[in-house]
Amino acid sequence: MSVASVLRLSRTQVSEQLTNGGLPSDARYGIEAYRVVYCTISTSHEPTSASGLLVLPQGKRGTLPVVSYQHSTVAKKADAPSSLATDESRLVSFFFASDGFAVSAADYLGLGVSPGLHPYMHAASEASASVDMLTAADRVTARHHAVLSRQVFLTGFSQGGQAAMATGQAMRLDPRWTVAALAPISGPYDLAAEFPVMFDADRVDPQRASGYISYVLTAWNRLYHLYDDPRDVFTAPAAGQIDRLYDGTHEIDTISAALPPATQLLQPAWRSQIEHPTGRLAAAIRANQVCHWAPPAPVRLYASHGDHDVVYANAGTCLRQIQNSGGHAQIVDLGDVDHLGSALKSLPLVRAWFSQLGAGTPH
Repeated sequence: MSVASVLRLSRTQVSEQLTNGGLPSDARYGIEAYRVVYCTISTSHEPTSASGLLVLPQGKRGTLPVVSYQHSTVAKKADAPSSLATDESRLVSFFFASDGFAVSAADYLGLGVSPGLHPYMHAASEASASVDMLTAADRVTARHHAVLSRQVFLTGFSQGGQAAMATGQAMRLDPRWTVAALAPISGPYDLAAEFPVMFDADRVDPQRASGYISYVLTAWNRLYHLYDDPRDVFTAPAAGQIDRLYDGTHEIDTISAALPPATQLLQPAWRSQIEHPTGRLAAAIRANQVCHWAPPAPVRLYASHGDHDVVYANAGTCLRQIQNSGGHAQIVDLGDVDHLGSALKSLPLVRAWFSQLGAGTPH
């Protein structure tokens, strides 16, 4: 394991950043941020390395309440949380840490300094990387005369919502940690709910849909061998560009803009596969569903009807799957805000809820 200090900010500096980012600026602590490189397992269960971000409240000692945060979709390795290169990685970690929480945020496999390419939307590796990051974060925190609480508060946005549910499920089998609460935001919990509407421009932005569909298919092809040749799946010229676009050096928005809209992206047979998955694709979707369990902690699923990246139906599907498994959850309806707006609206609600559950220092 290796640790590098990447940033220190005073309480005033944190408040300024939160204000500029559209979040409440009621910082009670400055922050200290660290890039942690640690051991975890690959998708084939072999030892590998991963990186992540640990952010601590300056000067706070003893047992720290801990938030495990799972980040949204990035395709460029350097956009992972440990680089602090994105608004999301900075604002979310500062928002919780400045209120007294320790924040542990895995980069996921294939992002940050982790070798290889990112296995996008692969629930098992999202979970193992996040749980192992918690263990590494605890060792770093001990060097600062503090310790992470064994009760972990889980949240995440977009892909991170799916990853948060996967991490919570994996933690049931790990005696080191206990889930205190789950608060995923706008997550694609089940692609069987998301895929069928990807070609409906009134519900999902066509360019964003192209980015998501192609990312899933290229990443899952390495895991599940969905196809032999990109030309079997993608139309020209996308078929000749797709592997180069997802080489870890391009931002997801750049990739989406370079592709044709979703309705023109796929060969007819593969458009049919996305709308009505069968065979290996259907099996891969089932393998990465994350709500077929009964969480032992309270669950709030934050979702917006105005979200044109991850449709509201995902939350309803997740809720039903949890209930059918004997569990309990509730949906927090955020109204008509867009995808990014759902995060900005949810995060203050999530932090307040975690504090109400006994995690934070009283205000």
